[in-house]
Amino acid sequence: MTSLKEAIKSMRQGDGDDSDDIQPDEYENLILDEMKIERLTKEDGLYLASFTSLDRLSLNQTCLKSLENFPPSKKIARLELAENQLTGAELLHLTKYAESLHTLKIASNRISSLKDLEPLKELKCLKNLDLENNEVTKVEGYKAKVWEMIPSLEVLDNFDKEGCEVLSDDEDYGEEDEQELDEEQLAILKERGIKPEDFLKGNGFFDDEDGEDDFLFEGGEDEMFEDGESEDDEVEDKSGAKRTKQ
Repeated sequence: MTSLKEAIKSMRQGDGDDSDDIQPDEYENLILDEMKIERLTKEDGLYLASFTSLDRLSLNQTCLKSLENFPPSKKIARLELAENQLTGAELLHLTKYAESLHTLKIASNRISSLKDLEPLKELKCLKNLDLENNEVTKVEGYKAKVWEMIPSLEVLDNFDKEGCEVLSDDEDYGEEDEQELDEEQLAILKERGIKPEDFLKGNGFFDDEDGEDDFLFEGGEDEMFEDGESEDDEVEDKSGAKRTKQ
């Protein structure tokens, strides 16, 4: 079984860093997906506790079977434990994150009953919970009961309370490419009274006074088309290649 220190060293080597000089307090995100870590030993727990700035820990697909020896923290806000072998009894160990944890990704494990979820009521800040592909999701009335059980929750299994799909919650962790507008695009938005942040959220169609769409972002925030371009106009993308506007 891989120790936590060995897993982190392997992760660093995968990133091209062969140095043994690890400064735990410099880490805010620790991504150890697909490393074989079935459980943390007491030594692992003490080592993880030295990562005092850590607010995101990801152990997806690690064959993890136990959450025992995970150290207490008032900092960790996001914990990813998907596609492991965790049973519902292990959730009790998460109450040590009651004051900080707002995102818990624990899909595709072995959580089978609503009673297994009761420790999650202690997570006062929990806003996003993913339990997809666990047996508990097949329990009659599952979603309604979980919403009632955890009042702070805003997203369950990637859907909000209104049933609208929430496609991503990674903006705070740099996993989404940030779209930047150039000066000309910003000027167009300012002229038309549109906030850049609203435009970047995907509100790509805006009607002119005649009720016609006069520019848009195409392909999920790729291009802004201005007045006067026909449907067959060629536009140049950021790589310099030309393509036809659809």
